[in-house]
Amino acid sequence: MRAPTRSSSRSSVPPPGADPHGVCQPGPMIFFFGTRQRRSTIGSGTFSCPFCLAARHYEHGRTRTWFHIFWIPLVPLGGGQESVRCTTCGGEWAPAVLGAHQV
Repeated sequence: MRAPTRSSSRSSVPPPGADPHGVCQPGPMIFFFGTRQRRSTIGSGTFSCPFCLAARHYEHGRTRTWFHIFWIPLVPLGGGQESVRCTTCGGEWAPAVLGAHQV
């Protein structure tokens, strides 16, 4: 007597949650968006840092806020804001600090 053999064909019953017509349905998608700030350097030099109270190097830069999708900046929001950053202590001040007593 022979033992029953299994058919090599797949079952025609789709798994739970699958489309019975065999079309793949997309699930939920994660969508990252928001705002980020980007800083660009306009110039650099030496100035009298109000925090260090000494002659220090600075970076004069412009910071602008951007709307991004998947961390790719797409649309600038508002105008850029200029600031002066001391490269030693990291303090930031308005560009008017450069008009003060320069070193």
